Amino acid sequence: MPALKGKRNPLAQIVWREILSPFLSLYSTRICPLCHREHQLGLLCLSCLRRLRSFRLRLPIEPEALKPPSPVTSSWACLRYEGPVRELVLGYKFHRRYPLLRLLSWIFNQKLRELLPKLRIGLLVPISTPALRRLLRTTDMPSDLARHASRSLKIPFQACLSRPLLPPRQLGKPRKERLALGKEAFRLRTPPKSPRLLLIDDVLTTGATVKAAAEVLRQAGAKEIHVLTLAYADPATSP
Repeated sequence: MPALKGKRNPLAQIVWREILSPFLSLYSTRICPLCHREHQLGLLCLSCLRRLRSFRLRLPIEPEALKPPSPVTSSWACLRYEGPVRELVLGYKFHRRYPLLRLLSWIFNQKLRELLPKLRIGLLVPISTPALRRLLRTTDMPSDLARHASRSLKIPFQACLSRPLLPPRQLGKPRKERLALGKEAFRLRTPPKSPRLLLIDDVLTTGATVKAAAEVLRQAGAKEIHVLTLAYADPATSP
């Protein structure tokens, strides 16, 4: 039976509006998602790429919850969670700017490649987004970064941890509340296949969530647990 004229598929409209249109617009028009100017490079213009370099972090970080004694061996971050870095992370994490993952993964892999001679890493373990939030956002940045790094750098990837369906949100919470929320339960899904792990998350603030995850992995036999996040939000300057 032929389709009635004037009728449109609501699901197709949602897919086009929320997924295909933003994806194609970023590639076809070559508009920088930060300054919104036309350019001739890849995802970002040269000016914004240079601007991002000023947010790089070269030394290890030591958030409050990860100060010794800690289950974490060392903790690192690629960028400071400010200005354009925050805009890129939120664009992918909450606003379905899917093409941004290519740039964010490249930044993450560059930092990991730099750290590999220093750290003995045998396994990549993401701190995955809780299931209900993953369903609502349609993204899971820690797992996405881990998968891309695994393919690019040939390091095994394993989802060892499970989380509650909907743990309390940490975004926008004061420091004390973030530290308390980080005590949320992590459960071991599968024992790690290597004693030397790299825990991967998108943004690190107090380190409470990372600490809780690392404690579970220590109990499962992990000997060295390093942490690498895409960005670090210093609680002294973060809202």
